[in-house]
Amino acid sequence: MAGVNLAIRHFLYARLTVESIFTILGTDMTLLPDGTSAPAPAACAADDMAGACRVVADYSAGMTGCCTIEAYRRLTDLSSPG
Repeated sequence: MAGVNLAIRHFLYARLTVESIFTILGTDMTLLPDGTSAPAPAACAADDMAGACRVVADYSAGMTGCCTIEAYRRLTDLSSPG
């Protein structure tokens, strides 16, 4: 039973992390790393919410587990500038 509980906690943490990254980047696409945000201005300029979501989704889908954790820390850590 403890193994199942641990797996559920890991799943919920991962889901919260990915949802947070998507929400933060979807709100402010300037936070995307250099090179990733190239299509972002076009998506934002046209008020194309679907296009903006696609840019963020493509970025998120390409991240590994370690990269996801690092991005989450970078985007949510209020003690570091950037």
